[in-house]
Amino acid sequence: CPKVKKVREIRIIHLFLSSPGDVSDEREAYAKAVFRFNQEFLEEKSLFVKLIRWENMAPQIGPGPQKVINSQLGEYDIFSGIMWNRFGTPTDIADSGTEEEL
Repeated sequence: CPKVKKVREIRIIHLFLSSPGDVSDEREAYAKAVFRFNQEFLEEKSLFVKLIRWENMAPQIGPGPQKVINSQLGEYDIFSGIMWNRFGTPTDIADSGTEEEL
């Protein structure tokens, strides 16, 4: 009789990463750190961090880029922002997309 593994419940934390475009290298380093975290803690602690960032959102024709991001963003548990020299590009309702996301 083959051994049956017990199904474990995995806790998923939705982490939204927001930043202006001048920190692309830092955004990639952040994504790699989340990947390494998941490799270590998924099996050990049944914990998975789902990184949400605008690079992974589907492009659309019509509304401006920030409205597309907002429409696809959904709920998240943690907001994380990276800033450097810029705060971002102004939108219709905020001083930047980063401010609107926050």
